Amino acid sequence: FREAFYEIGREIKSFFTESFHTFKEFDDQVRKAASLMGTEFLTTVNEINKSSLKLSETTRYTATQIAESFGVLAMNGLNLKEAMSAIPVVLDLAEAGAYSVERTTEILIGTVHSFNLSVDSMKSVANAMTNAMTTSALSMQRIAYTVQYAGTTADAANQSFGQMLGIMGV
Repeated sequence: FREAFYEIGREIKSFFTESFHTFKEFDDQVRKAASLMGTEFLTTVNEINKSSLKLSETTRYTATQIAESFGVLAMNGLNLKEAMSAIPVVLDLAEAGAYSVERTTEILIGTVHSFNLSVDSMKSVANAMTNAMTTSALSMQRIAYTVQYAGTTADAANQSFGQMLGIMGV
């Protein structure tokens, strides 16, 4: 009986320790993103916190993964309002491309920057990527590599992102 009691105690301790570390990791990601946005810190922390938790309830992604995505967007110059509108787009694209939220954020923002597009165009870029992945043999990885190595050149040659995707999907 004593051994069972100790085992239960170890399990409870493990649960609380893991919960604490999960919360700390989430809080660290939220604070990192908020500090990078350079706006009212506490307001930004609260908004990212609420958004991450709410979206984690309706998607397969954790609040920590969503907060990391906020951080990537902030590192790329997006403000809170822009990041709040971009996050659902990122989550949808991550789901379609079967990629991590953080990597999807990097790919999407990298594409927007490579083609000198506005942040407002993220949804149309994500829709074009999703369409390309579902109607051809293109994967998120192939799109990412192509944008990385040819995106700026394609933009300099006046080729749109859609045209580049069309050429890739042939």
